Amino acid sequence: MKPYYAQYVSHCCRFYFNNPLKTEFENEVEKKDFISVEQALKTITEEDRNYLKKIYTNKGFIKTIRYLSSIYRKEKNYFWKLVVGFERKVAIERKLL
Repeated sequence: MKPYYAQYVSHCCRFYFNNPLKTEFENEVEKKDFISVEQALKTITEEDRNYLKKIYTNKGFIKTIRYLSSIYRKEKNYFWKLVVGFERKVAIERKLL
């Protein structure tokens, strides 16, 4: 079962990775979401940041993770754990947990 924050945080991550240089925001909530993702990214490696960028900028998590798994020769579970762990960090930064 997905955590209650998963869909919201996933939206925040997609927004960030599709607009990484954004400096103007429509409202304070959008700004806080953006900053939360930015802060969480500072806690992970550059390699993992690149994986997340590929995951969140492509449609279809499952297909993208399957593709990354075959290209980088890592278990699919590695990428799922990366996504779940990162989304948890964002949720903590966003004070959802």
